[in-house]
Amino acid sequence: MKRFSIITAIFSVLLLSASAFAQISVSNATPVTENFDGIGTSATAALPANWKMSSAGTGLTANWTTGTNVTATTQAANSGAPTAGGRYNWGTSASDRSIGFMTSGGYASPNSIMSFYRNASGSTINDLTINFQFERYRINTANASVTFFTSTDGTNWTARTAGDIATTEFPTGASTYTFGSPTTVTRSVTLTGVNIPNNGDFYLRWVVNTTGANSQGIGLDEVSVTATLNNPPTLSIDDVSQSEGNAGTTNFIFTVSLSTATHGGVTFNIATADGTATIADNDYANNSLTGQTIPNGSSTYQFTVAVNGDTTVEPDETFFVNVTNVSGATVNDSQGLGTIVNDDVAAATVEFSNSIYFEDESQTAVLTVVRSGDLSGTTTVNYSTQNPAANRGNVSAATGGEACTSGVDFIHQSGTLTFGVEEDFKEIQIQLCGDTVIEQNEAFGVYLSNVTNGTLGSPSTAQVLINDTANEFSNTDPIFIGTGGDSYESSIVVSGIPTNIGGLRVTLFDFNHLTADDIDVLLVGPQGQKFLLMGDAGGDDGLNDAATITFSDNAGRVLPDNSQIFTGIYEPTTWIAGQTSFPAPAPTAPYIEPGSEVGGAVTLASVFGNTNANGTWTLYIRDDNNAFQRVGADGVVAGGWGLQFFAPTAAGVSVGGNVRAGKTPVAGATVMISGGSLSQPQTTKTGSFGNYRFEGLPVGETYIVTVISSRYNFPQSSIVLNVSESVDGADFEAEDR
Repeated sequence: MKRFSIITAIFSVLLLSASAFAQISVSNATPVTENFDGIGTSATAALPANWKMSSAGTGLTANWTTGTNVTATTQAANSGAPTAGGRYNWGTSASDRSIGFMTSGGYASPNSIMSFYRNASGSTINDLTINFQFERYRINTANASVTFFTSTDGTNWTARTAGDIATTEFPTGASTYTFGSPTTVTRSVTLTGVNIPNNGDFYLRWVVNTTGANSQGIGLDEVSVTATLNNPPTLSIDDVSQSEGNAGTTNFIFTVSLSTATHGGVTFNIATADGTATIADNDYANNSLTGQTIPNGSSTYQFTVAVNGDTTVEPDETFFVNVTNVSGATVNDSQGLGTIVNDDVAAATVEFSNSIYFEDESQTAVLTVVRSGDLSGTTTVNYSTQNPAANRGNVSAATGGEACTSGVDFIHQSGTLTFGVEEDFKEIQIQLCGDTVIEQNEAFGVYLSNVTNGTLGSPSTAQVLINDTANEFSNTDPIFIGTGGDSYESSIVVSGIPTNIGGLRVTLFDFNHLTADDIDVLLVGPQGQKFLLMGDAGGDDGLNDAATITFSDNAGRVLPDNSQIFTGIYEPTTWIAGQTSFPAPAPTAPYIEPGSEVGGAVTLASVFGNTNANGTWTLYIRDDNNAFQRVGADGVVAGGWGLQFFAPTAAGVSVGGNVRAGKTPVAGATVMISGGSLSQPQTTKTGSFGNYRFEGLPVGETYIVTVISSRYNFPQSSIVLNVSESVDGADFEAEDR
């Protein structure tokens, strides 16, 4: 019989006791209910304070307005079989009661039961749902029915027919009592738009009608009233971020907030949950609570999590605080994030930013030393350059000296770097010396040692690779390149060399441009020769990263048509024939164009060889995007340019180069050279830096250089070389299989 349930909403009510209401507080999880089980079985038991019963013969409505509570003397408890009419406390045990009537004698029909409430929710009640049931304990031939009313003043009543019970639902029959299994009729009445304001009243009334004497005995039970509020509050929990401390615990206090003060109370469960911070690692202490409440009139609740301090250097860690089973509010944010901010700092560590630095011959190598960890003090570290003990992977050992004289590749450096408070990097600058020797790349080491107020990290040793360039004569001023056909000239005056050269190399230092495909480079010799070194190569992004480009007849490769141009040695290359005239003061077309064939007939030697190179050499660079309006400087040859000349020779020469995949050296690849007057091919392996070299080759012959690797493919696996001088740029680009 006591099995009724209902969906609930937050509200609080006040009830009338004598001439005043007494407060009842309810949470969202429990409606305002009454099952009368608490009144007991005594014949003088009192009704609950906000309930009344009245018979037609004792003043049906007067009691409601005066507040008189009709209770003990006329109310009978009964678990047997009464025969007299009256108001009854029905039931078979003390824990299962109901209140009602059996009309007879002075208790004539109709009889009434009423309850009344006051809205103390703090908000307007929009809707009400009333649930109840009537139980029949005595069967008789007379009829019985129930009509249901509500009111907001206790005087003017509105019929709610959905709560009525018809006579047919209590069939008549032979007089008998059914205490063990009474007939039960339930009702649920929903009232929408009632709009009961805060502190407003509402009343419920059931009128029991019977016919005849010793009528049927029925009782009211399991009454519940549920309110839907106009503006239930929203619930959120905040995030907390704090340092953990080095010892003990730090309290992280999370606040659960409501958008407005509560309407009758909000309940919820709250508990911690692991993130990257875990209970198992002792990062914080578990905390889990159920049935927590924000009471009526309050809008916040605080929840404390104890975070354990330590001195371990680690990343910031997080944990969660979850709010669940919320009753009485809508949820906006149910998860708080706790961030444990690491406040432990590692001792300072000093190391190179890279293990290998690549710089052009005759330029300045800049090595960066970085400091990390605790930067609050001063840290020092010693550095020094050293000649390598031996060649590394076909990279020659560079020779250091006190000045750039013959045979010296770099100037030795040593000293101490001092990092001040909060300083995190320093630079070491090492002058690289130029020479007139065509040679493979060279390397030397730079070493860190003797750190004070810190430790030595890794790498503590760096290798500097020296890129061989043409720098016998140079102009180091930057050459800025604009758009719209602008032509920028840069000159080098050559003197003191033999009047008859065999050939030359040209280097452009640190060349970059937004659109390499628009670039043309014209070299004009002292005898008026007009030779295009470069034209329409590299595509849109070929020089987005600065590259040092050396032009040599024996490079064994040309500049790419539509891909990245990397630092290296290339044959002069033009991809589009018939170039138009450069703007003045450059000489007008036609120009000598080398084309884009590897080992082509038009070379630097064929144009400038066997001529007097003393005099003024001029370089012109233009952007020929056909706009013919200058927009701005779109590129620069930041390190200027250089020249290197060769005398005619019949001596044996060498052929060497580099194998790499992008910027990664390919070690262990097999390289073979054949052709010329060689009786059989020669083979070698690339070293750890991807370099190879063949020595003592007859000059003036044509050779084929081929590369083979089990790991890589090569878009161009063979190079044809017409060797009139030593070659140090027969490079290969590899691709993963």
